[in-house]
Amino acid sequence: MSGGRALAWAGAVLVLAACDGGVEQACPAVAWSNGVTVALAGDWPPGEGRTVRVGCPEPCGLDIREDAPPGPVHEGVAPLTGATASLSFVMATPDEVDVAVLGPDGGVLAGLSADLEWERVGGSAGCGGPHEATVTVPAP
Repeated sequence: MSGGRALAWAGAVLVLAACDGGVEQACPAVAWSNGVTVALAGDWPPGEGRTVRVGCPEPCGLDIREDAPPGPVHEGVAPLTGATASLSFVMATPDEVDVAVLGPDGGVLAGLSADLEWERVGGSAGCGGPHEATVTVPAP
């Protein structure tokens, strides 16, 4: 068999194997973050120096705060820029989070438990990829 025929034959075998499901999908070896945006509802009064705290009842890919009290809660904190704050989960999409809006003094202005509805924004169903979710916090 000539080199061109052998190459064509090998290509045909690979194509048929892929159609038969015999070849697994190759995924790139990369990591990604999933982003959650916390938004203040439109009826919040203006304010400066606020932050948002997002917590999970078990490890969920958020950075654990160094000053977090001991216990099972894992938290991330981000400043509010305007009426939104963004946090990232490394390779995790938790079903539920606890969200608190904190005043400049660290006191809780409002809080809620939220079920997250993640939407894929990259990658593929077979290989995974980044997702995004949004939580809206009503005014106190």
